[in-house]
Amino acid sequence: MALNTQTLKTRSLTAVVFVVVMAVGLFGNAWTYLSLFSFLLVACWREYGKLIDRIQQRDLHPYLYLGWMLNGLAIAWLFAGMYGQFGSFWFPGTLIFPLHLAGFIFLVWGTLASSNLSFRHWIMAAAGNLYISLPWALALHLYGVDSNLLEVDLFFPSAAWWVVVAIATMWINDTMAYLLGSLIGRTPFSKISPKKTWEGTLSGILCATLLLGWVLDRCLYDESVGSVTGYVLVFLLTVAGTLGDLFESKLKRLAGVKDSGALMPGHGGVLDRFDSLLFALPVLYLFLRATSVAY
Repeated sequence: MALNTQTLKTRSLTAVVFVVVMAVGLFGNAWTYLSLFSFLLVACWREYGKLIDRIQQRDLHPYLYLGWMLNGLAIAWLFAGMYGQFGSFWFPGTLIFPLHLAGFIFLVWGTLASSNLSFRHWIMAAAGNLYISLPWALALHLYGVDSNLLEVDLFFPSAAWWVVVAIATMWINDTMAYLLGSLIGRTPFSKISPKKTWEGTLSGILCATLLLGWVLDRCLYDESVGSVTGYVLVFLLTVAGTLGDLFESKLKRLAGVKDSGALMPGHGGVLDRFDSLLFALPVLYLFLRATSVAY
């Protein structure tokens, strides 16, 4: 197959812009972090609504999705806590109630204005709160959570440590699963995603667990949790990320589309890039709450 240089240039340029935006958001300060995940929440809701409408073969009133999205954004900012302060002014906190109020108004308006509205369609839209709003809210909450780090030099602020761990896990898992799956993959993993193989999936999980588990084992100093804690955490994240990828693939298959959106030329939509993370973040949060690694 001939190499399409134009497609390669488009994908490369998009990847560079994506990396820069993520780096600024994660490693800048509390405001860039808040802005990054607020944008991701809004973008994911937009794409999720379109997928649900295609699955149901009818369009809900856009105000209904806008109402759920505004309520999700308000909840996410509430999870952010007090780090969104500007001097003595707590900017997110001031907007939480107006966002909730506006979200409720738009939700009711959109529900009443939707023609041929089915209960199933409405419930699938509401499920976006668990699928999209909750994971990004937890990402905001994890900013600045105690990481129990040894005195090691990090090239990024330790406040973003746990979310960086989750993103790195997803990236290594996906990359190694793709590369090794292409080389040694023979057994189909699931009908939902025909290109995935058992060999590639297990290789990605194993590589991410061993590599990042080793890193965490040497960065976490809490002896009460044992030396295998990092490996267990990364393993759980890879499994959750794989399920997240399959879930989004199922949504796209039901909707009859290849990509969830076109915001990232050559790469698809925001959901395509963060589907694994949406399942991994709740697992990360629950793990940290259940152990003495953080908090």
